[in-house]
Parts: sequence; C-alpha cells; structure tokens
Amino acid sequence: KKVRSVAFLKGEAFFSVAHHSDWPFVVNTGNGRIKVLGTKFNVYKKPLDAVTVSVLTGKVEVSDEPYGGTRRKKWQRYLGAGQEISFREEGLVKEAKISNIDNAISWRRGIIAFEDATLIEVVSEFNRYSDKKIVLLASSLSNHHLGGVFNISDIPMSIKLLEATLPIKVLDKGEYIAVVSAD
Repeated sequence: KKVRSVAFLKGEAFFSVAHHSDWPFVVNTGNGRIKVLGTKFNVYKKPLDAVTVSVLTGKVEVSDEPYGGTRRKKWQRYLGAGQEISFREEGLVKEAKISNIDNAISWRRGIIAFEDATLIEVVSEFNRYSDKKIVLLASSLSNHHLGGVFNISDIPMSIKLLEATLPIKVLDKGEYIAVVSAD
C-alpha cells in the first residue's frame, strides 16, 4: 500500500488532504503520528516538543507511534471536526476536547488569539513573531491568565497592550525586551 507522508519536526502547518483509502497521508512528528482520514487540520509542534493537532473538518487518527514505528502504541485517539489534542513523547498533555479551532488557525489570518492562556504561553507565542527576544523576568506573573487577539505583524504594539492591561512593565534592553512586575 502506498503512503503519502511528511516529516514535521518543528513549527506550524495547515494541511488540507483529500481522502484516499488506498493512499493514506501520514504526518510524522518525531514523537507521534497523525494519520489523515480526509480532512483539514492544523499541526503545531511547540518549542518544548508538545504537539497540538486541531481538526477543522473530517477526521484524523492520532497516536504516539511514529510512522514506521518500532514501539507499540500506548495511546491512540480519533478526532473529528472541532476537536483538538496535545501530546509529547511522554504521553498525552491534553485529552481530545472540543475547542475553538478558529483560534488554532488564526495565524493564517495574521493574528494570534488566546483564550485563558498563561502569560508565559503568550510571551512564547509573541517570540515566534518578534524581531527581539521577549523575556519574562517576573516569574510571579508567569501563570497570570488572559485572553485576547493580537496582530502578529506588530508585536511591539501587542506588548504595549499587555503592559496597559496587566501589572507588568516592559523594558527595551536593546538586544531583548524584558517583562517585569510593575510592583
């Protein structure tokens, strides 16, 4: 049986795959795989090796078995439209759940959207689009939760918006941007 496959080791990509039972499409993330059963879906392999799969339409099979894997599967899940799952090599990070898929693919429209995200998650995402590294130096704020929609082409303005709404101070240190407590 022929297989269409792609190795996906870092970053984020959107796939639109036609169903073809005799020619399956497989995404190998290194620490798991996504077998496509005819769908549109997003895959985001975060810097700390967690993979998030978000399904727009159709169905995918997600497991911890790498494509052509040599180890037995410990887990396997089927996701349908509107569902999302996160995993890493050690196992599932978040079980399959109904999710706001528009947020997962907002990067395709030039924005990033957060819903109940921690400040450390927001800073990590901002760093993907920022010319300067943003460093969170206020560990007491790292678990502060927030939501919002930000333009990825203007991260400096997005940081200023955070500074205006959170108890933080943003300092441009030349080579990097420091986020500290306003206290």
